[in-house]
Amino acid sequence: MTEVWILGGTGRSGRAIAAELRKRDIRPVLVGRDAKRLAEAAKGDEVVVAASVDDLAAEIGRRRPAVVVNTVGPFSATAAPLARACLPASTTSTWRTTWPRSPPRSVSARRPRPPAARS
Repeated sequence: MTEVWILGGTGRSGRAIAAELRKRDIRPVLVGRDAKRLAEAAKGDEVVVAASVDDLAAEIGRRRPAVVVNTVGPFSATAAPLARACLPASTTSTWRTTWPRSPPRSVSARRPRPPAARS
């Protein structure tokens, strides 16, 4: 079976993703810092305890899960080391990003030019 790791498995997003995977008969591996909270959230699924982002990256490099879902923020600090850990193997990475409640003004203010005006 394909191993799907959820980094930040005890957080709100991690628990929600794990619940959706279980509905589809996929048993996720929950990854986080707190062994007790992981055991409670895992509902019998496998857990990986890692104290830091560097430890997470080392475990990814060592165990080579097929899919890694990162819900550990801040993403500006966690994305690069975790992505690097996934690259050497054919690990598929899905990075969850969070927009502000409404898109930034520069994004929402953009309107495409009419087709005739395009060059």
